[in-house]
Amino acid sequence: MTIISIEGASAAGKTTTSAALATQNGAFHIPEIATWWKKPEQEYPEWFFERQLDRWNIAIEKEQDGEVIIDIDLYQPFWYNWAFDFTLFDGQTLKFVEEFYRPLISQRKLGFPDKYFILYTNEINLRARKANDNTRLRRGFELNLKFIEPQKRYFQAFDRAF
Repeated sequence: MTIISIEGASAAGKTTTSAALATQNGAFHIPEIATWWKKPEQEYPEWFFERQLDRWNIAIEKEQDGEVIIDIDLYQPFWYNWAFDFTLFDGQTLKFVEEFYRPLISQRKLGFPDKYFILYTNEINLRARKANDNTRLRRGFELNLKFIEPQKRYFQAFDRAF
């Protein structure tokens, strides 16, 4: 079957779109990490990355039954850190990210979705959506606005490469 990943800026509609697509198509929906997992009191650097691997394993298992739709890219820790020059999340460096992902990809324990859909709307719409959404805090909203262009370049390069 097919594994699809929905990506975009904060308030672009990833959660709404991925859930609606899953419902309309009878697909299995894998929400963002915070929906299924609670951060441990003493979070360690690999914790968020490990949840991405968990999401992949769930996707592979559920793909046997049909289509799977993932809310937010499994490789978000890589390109998000890259967009901010690897200064976020306690300074997780490119080396740190590589040392986590490379062996998993090489050993085929982590793969890539079959299709990516990147949602986009302008900043005015994003701000309006944020203001009208009382269900989420969106604490990093202003920071996330800064990764829209780098994210676009990342996925364009990804598309050309693959």
